[in-house]
Amino acid sequence: MNLLPEHLTVVKMFKLQKLAATKICRALLNSGIMYIYYIEVFLYVVFTAIFTWNVKNVTDMQCIFAKASSFICDLSLWDVGKVTMMVGMFDMASSFHCDLSDWNAANVKSMLSMFNGAVAFNGDIS
Repeated sequence: MNLLPEHLTVVKMFKLQKLAATKICRALLNSGIMYIYYIEVFLYVVFTAIFTWNVKNVTDMQCIFAKASSFICDLSLWDVGKVTMMVGMFDMASSFHCDLSDWNAANVKSMLSMFNGAVAFNGDIS
């Protein structure tokens, strides 16, 4: 599994500038499954680029934003039509402000604990 080059460049840029923040995610796309894990000390602004990610073939988004904090973004353009698993997707997320209003979740089989423990979640999920 490899980082997409454009994401790695952004991460390196922020690392070199030594801009501080609490956490960011690296997204690794492989075989239609999105894996995200946390790394310490970068800038959450890196998240603003995720609205451009092509996730149309992703089928599993379990826990991808679990424990995310200070996360402000627009994910309304993500094509999640093939996603079948959203278990724990925003589990324990805090200060999470994202627009999910245009998501087509018709194929999702499980949203178990999707917002479990989430606080200050002010995004549009209608």
